[in-house]
Amino acid sequence: MQPERFEETVRRARARWEGSAPWAAAPPERPRVVWSGDGGSVGLGGVMLNRATVERARHRDFEGAAAEFLRFNKLGIPRRLMRKGLADALAALPRKGVRDELEVLECADPGRAPHLFLMLHNETRRYAERYEDIDLHRTEFQVPFLDTDFLEAVFAAPIDRLLGHEQYMEWLACFPREVTAVPWQAYPGHAACPLPVAAEMRYQWGPRFYDAATEAALKRTIQRQADAALRARDFPQSIIDRRRLRIAAWLTRLGVRDYGYAIECAATYCRYWQGCDGRCDDPLLKH
Repeated sequence: MQPERFEETVRRARARWEGSAPWAAAPPERPRVVWSGDGGSVGLGGVMLNRATVERARHRDFEGAAAEFLRFNKLGIPRRLMRKGLADALAALPRKGVRDELEVLECADPGRAPHLFLMLHNETRRYAERYEDIDLHRTEFQVPFLDTDFLEAVFAAPIDRLLGHEQYMEWLACFPREVTAVPWQAYPGHAACPLPVAAEMRYQWGPRFYDAATEAALKRTIQRQADAALRARDFPQSIIDRRRLRIAAWLTRLGVRDYGYAIECAATYCRYWQGCDGRCDDPLLKH
């Protein structure tokens, strides 16, 4: 779901942390530096990749690799929100975009291309807003998993060892015992955590990951997105069916179905449509 602006998130987190007992007992030397594990799962753990995607890319079937990548990660455009006659054309754009990027990436093993694609695009996207607004939140990030020397070592190993956190687990075995003395959540279908996981621990893919307050806040965010899009005077009516978006918003609000993913997609189209004042060079999307 679309988060609040990042500088506001940092401000709230810093206010809570600076008022805590640990801060008072031992304030950090660099309070404007924040450690982040971003990039570990994608860069070293092989998340968002599967063997079918890698093998199709290895045989230079980039069309098939792109289709498998999107299928495996359940990525795409919600067709039912789109205007009649546009759904098929718009649904094909993500596959074409991924395929075109895979084709231009030069790798000794073409099977590495999907991994490189993720590092160049997915990880860049995750940090774009944070660095775009760094003058506002004034926070630097310590991201060891995105260090170029570290990634050079990762990319020197065969892509097959990276899949399913295999290489990641081998790497953990090189650390002192304390590192693997506590359980951690493992991605479904990846190397499992060898330690027992307590029943009361929250699991990212389980039903109790978010508490009730967080769930309510996320739902409010989705509803604000839907309301803002539906009220927009420069609504992208040549692309999105406003009536269907309104139905999706009400079904989500009433708890009948969760169309949050579709509402987020519509909000993104609205934001870009407003940013370009409705001007579009593609004749398919013109009024």
